[in-house]
Amino acid sequence: MNTEHKQEEATLFASSHPDIAKKISYKSAVLASLYLEVGVVMLIISYLLNEGYNTLSMLSLVAGIILIILGLYKIFFRSKREVYLPTGSMVEKKILFFDSKQSALLRDYINNGEFPSVATIQSVPNGCVKMEILKTSDGSFAGAQLFEFEPYVYSPVTSIHYYKDEKADSLSKFVKSIKSKSA
Repeated sequence: MNTEHKQEEATLFASSHPDIAKKISYKSAVLASLYLEVGVVMLIISYLLNEGYNTLSMLSLVAGIILIILGLYKIFFRSKREVYLPTGSMVEKKILFFDSKQSALLRDYINNGEFPSVATIQSVPNGCVKMEILKTSDGSFAGAQLFEFEPYVYSPVTSIHYYKDEKADSLSKFVKSIKSKSA
């Protein structure tokens, strides 16, 4: 069976799936180290030009500090990506909002795991129904959960549903085909 259910009060984005892990993005790590190296070089240039309080020395000092801070930020906060382990595909998160009239239809789609290839509904900027979607870039794995707005908070309407293979691909195509309605 291609559908898995998770019967918890947790939300899709807050819970974890055993096939999804955080891995280091080597592209981001290389870029961060490049920022750090250029920042250090700028600090050395600033030190060498520090014969007086000239503008070039100060500019080099500020640029070096900014690049070092940016490099450290990328290393500590932006270097990890979520990856679906069986295929190595990157995991994307998406949130869509809908009118309350669409709640029953979306609930049926999620519970049955059957999504039309072309969406007949439109998302809205601030709707009473929120749909959290987790999908891989290759379409081999997806997850969805539906929420409705109750006073002050979105409460889960469906449990967390995970889909694999054809059902995951149909959810990905469905999400891509949803048009957004302007406010």
